[in-house]
Amino acid sequence: MRKPDMKLTFVLVALLVLCAGLLAAGCGSSSDDGGETADQAQQEIQEQKDVAKEQAKKRAQQEIQEQKDVAAAQKAKAKQKAKDTKAEIQEQADVAAAQNAPGAKTDCGGGVQAGPNTSCSFAENVASKFKSTGQSSLSVYSPTTGETYTMNCGPWKDAGTVCKGGNNASVYITG
Repeated sequence: MRKPDMKLTFVLVALLVLCAGLLAAGCGSSSDDGGETADQAQQEIQEQKDVAKEQAKKRAQQEIQEQKDVAAAQKAKAKQKAKDTKAEIQEQADVAAAQNAPGAKTDCGGGVQAGPNTSCSFAENVASKFKSTGQSSLSVYSPTTGETYTMNCGPWKDAGTVCKGGNNASVYITG
């Protein structure tokens, strides 16, 4: 048997190690073959997280804006309702003031009008008593207060009769 040459063995072992090293290097990934390193994968994950955070932030901002818009619309609606209510109250106050203004009369029908502090039921009682008696001084019952009042009657400029008295009552009779 022949003894192997030491130099040849050393060369063969060196070639074997070199081939193994090249083979191992070829199995790993490199940036040239499209593979990713761990750092690149971490960077991509971080970028995806950043994109997701930005999208969540935009959605939150949109929701907040929508809530602000709804609140503004509700506020405007409430403001308009308050304005309408105020106008309605003012109109009612104007009507009441006109009815209680000096000279303001309520038509009670049948040629009878009630002055500002006078109910139609009392004015009708005054007119009925005046027409039936023709007297200028009358004692007349008020269904509104349950009291009897003295009314003094005389000519009225509109070709009729006016009776005044009681608790600042006035009755105008034309029929």
